[in-house]
Amino acid sequence: MLFDPHIHMTSRTTDDYQAMADAGIRAIVEPAFWLGQPRTHVGSFEDYFLALADSGRVSLALGALEHLGRLRPEVEADGHSLTHVIGIRAWKPGDDVAQVFKSCNSLFQSGCYHGVLEGYVSQFPNLAPKDIASVCSGVKDVQRPIFMKFQCVHGLGHGLTMHFENDYFKALSYCDALPTRWDQESCYGGAFMQNVI
Repeated sequence: MLFDPHIHMTSRTTDDYQAMADAGIRAIVEPAFWLGQPRTHVGSFEDYFLALADSGRVSLALGALEHLGRLRPEVEADGHSLTHVIGIRAWKPGDDVAQVFKSCNSLFQSGCYHGVLEGYVSQFPNLAPKDIASVCSGVKDVQRPIFMKFQCVHGLGHGLTMHFENDYFKALSYCDALPTRWDQESCYGGAFMQNVI
């Protein structure tokens, strides 16, 4: 069994991980996550995940978070919030929400999906109900259509609550702009959940 104690994982791709496994490397140690400062608390890992998400390597960021969460209980405890942040950074102005969703997964209660919608809503300085009314219509997954639609409209509730700085009445009124009662109620759930994050 080989150990690589200093591999600079932020410059690696998924293919690199496979090549490492093929070469016999079975473990990397925490200095591989080093970006120039000590990793003494959960927040100090956040920049690593953000660097990956900012460079379009969302799946890699989520995989690294999942792995680190297994090793560090404090990271696992904050996993949902960290996946939100990864999702926020995964979405860039002009991106199609449905396309960005494909890079997320359900790790830590699907926080990445929620974060994508938080990022989407943040682009509108003067958000109007028409800006959100159909944003989730393109989110489709043949294997899990209801699950994915829920993640989108629920995430929208998170995003609206953040956007309106915890003005729940305003966030809920925007949820009412969604086309179906199910969409609206799923959005309400995200708005209320944002209060506990």
